[in-house]
Amino acid sequence: MKFPEKIYSVEDLKLARELVEKGFKHKIEIIGEESFVNRVKETFKLLETAGYMDFVRSYIRRIEEKGGFSQLREFELTI
Repeated sequence: MKFPEKIYSVEDLKLARELVEKGFKHKIEIIGEESFVNRVKETFKLLETAGYMDFVRSYIRRIEEKGGFSQLREFELTI
């Protein structure tokens, strides 16, 4: 079975849920400038270390940079 490109109907949703429950994983496509792609890949390394990469690959197919917006920002966390 092929994962639906877009989910428009209840049948598409049921198929997507069934495939995810059976362990389907997307090959995530990253679209954007080189600096954006590199930051996403760094984030993926952290997600892998934390053990969440399988979850992300189950539900996210594409990460795309939109002009004028920065999805990944640098920040300092103080505890």
